[in-house]
Amino acid sequence: MLVYVDDIIVTGSSSAAVQTFIAALSSAFLFRDLGWLNAKISPLLPQFPPQVGPALAEPFSDPTRYCQVVGSLQYVTLTRPDLAFAVNRFCQYIHPPQDCHWEDVKRILRYLQSTKDLGMVIRPMTILSLFCLL
Repeated sequence: MLVYVDDIIVTGSSSAAVQTFIAALSSAFLFRDLGWLNAKISPLLPQFPPQVGPALAEPFSDPTRYCQVVGSLQYVTLTRPDLAFAVNRFCQYIHPPQDCHWEDVKRILRYLQSTKDLGMVIRPMTILSLFCLL
């Protein structure tokens, strides 16, 4: 289970166990199940295509789009810790983003496009591997 503020990602080697866990959560808490998570970066890139343009120190014309892209990139950092610092930095410019910030966020998207086969793989843990970590 991965928890980020008010979002939870539940994964496991047994679909039945995952569904049982989600049912137990829903009986204790009010939440919305958004279904299967697509962990690939590819759907993110067409949704927010990087468009090349001049970097100006003016307010970005679409702050909602900036927030959506940076918010989506926060989830990418779960398996791409190499981006965590940069994404965190751009989260600090949510209010109000400038054109130069958007240009730099597009650089991250272009980097993701060229390195989309990289990232950490999250594998199920066994009791043995859990004890090895302790």
